Amino acid sequence: VNNILFDRSRQGMFATAAFLLLDLAEKKFWSVNAGHHPILTRNKDGTIIEKGKVGGIPLGILSDSVYMQEEIAVEDGDLIFLYTDGAVEPSNKNGEQFGIKRLREILSNGDVEPGVIIDTLREKIQTFSSHAPPHDDITFMAFNVGDRT
Repeated sequence: VNNILFDRSRQGMFATAAFLLLDLAEKKFWSVNAGHHPILTRNKDGTIIEKGKVGGIPLGILSDSVYMQEEIAVEDGDLIFLYTDGAVEPSNKNGEQFGIKRLREILSNGDVEPGVIIDTLREKIQTFSSHAPPHDDITFMAFNVGDRT
């Protein structure tokens, strides 16, 4: 994918990406990160940890780039959360960005399902930015691993 983007894109064009392969039976996933934000995991106790940092530069910048994979153990009840930079970069009228701290506060509620987290995050970002149109894509993905009990 990197080489195709490198060959076909205009000068300075690139894309960040994250790839996950989840094995629920073994309770682990493999991640490759191409210039994307780390994956956030919320454990049963509410602790949020950054994972999935291993990888390489964004896609399309250098041909023949090498991307490393990371194996990450998960447990039943963990929440896995991926997001684009558009989720933390929206600004308010004072020029302050929404930021990772606000994102982590929303994720820290251990009793909330992934769909509710995404809806809440979307609403909080819109309110924070006074419903201004986003300057970048805002994409989230959240899911629970196995049994939450």
